[in-house]
This record gives sequence, structure tokens and C-alpha cells, in this order.
Amino acid sequence: MPKTQDCHVCGSESAAVYKKAIPTDIKLKGFKKFTVECPSWECKSCGEIYGGKKENAVLYEKIAQEKAKQLANKVKASEITSLTLAAKMLHMSRQAVHKAVKKGQINYVLIGNQMCPIIKDIEHYAETRTA
Repeated sequence: MPKTQDCHVCGSESAAVYKKAIPTDIKLKGFKKFTVECPSWECKSCGEIYGGKKENAVLYEKIAQEKAKQLANKVKASEITSLTLAAKMLHMSRQAVHKAVKKGQINYVLIGNQMCPIIKDIEHYAETRTA
């Protein structure tokens, strides 16, 4: 039996059904349109699709991964750095920087299996954090 809950949009009782993979089209300025599949709730009454905190975290992570793939062809090696150096630049722990990168708050590219943050995005993140 599928997992259900009351719809957060229309309020119908037990109308929202949990789906493990709902395709979502994403269009971001400066990027090609792409589709990600992520868990979401779909209401049988109003047809609305929405996610909670956990589902949104998965969505943001998948968006960040797709952006990293597309940026890999646009960014020069001199424009990226390691997570360790990014942590020193931001005066944060490496884990905190990794979390910000994973959430999509700092754009990155993948070099092998390593996330390499983009320097200008680190600087922008630092400015917005202190503002």
C-alpha cells in the first residue's frame, strides 16, 4: 500500500501519494534545460506535486549535480579550487563547505569523483553570508 498523507495544498485527507521518482523539468538561466527525477508527493484530488524538506534536499542536490556536469565544459582549471582551500577562503570547516556545495549554494565541477568549487562562486557565497 502506498504511503499517503493529507494534501498540503488543497487539504484533502489522505489524498497525497508518495512517489519515489517524479520527473521534474528544470530551466535555469545560463544552463540547458534538464530533467531530474526526485521523490515527491502527488495529490490525487488537486493534482499538485510538492515535496517536504527531505524531498527538496534531494531535488537541490540533483540540480547541483546537473549544473556541475554542464559547467565542466565551461570552466577553466584556473577558476576552480579544492574543498580544503575553499574552507580556508571562507573560514569554515571542510564539512560545512561540502554541505554548501552539495546543497547547490556554491557551484562546482567534478574532477574524477572530487567536487571542486568555482572560485567566483565561493567569493559570492562569502559576500552573501556576511551581508
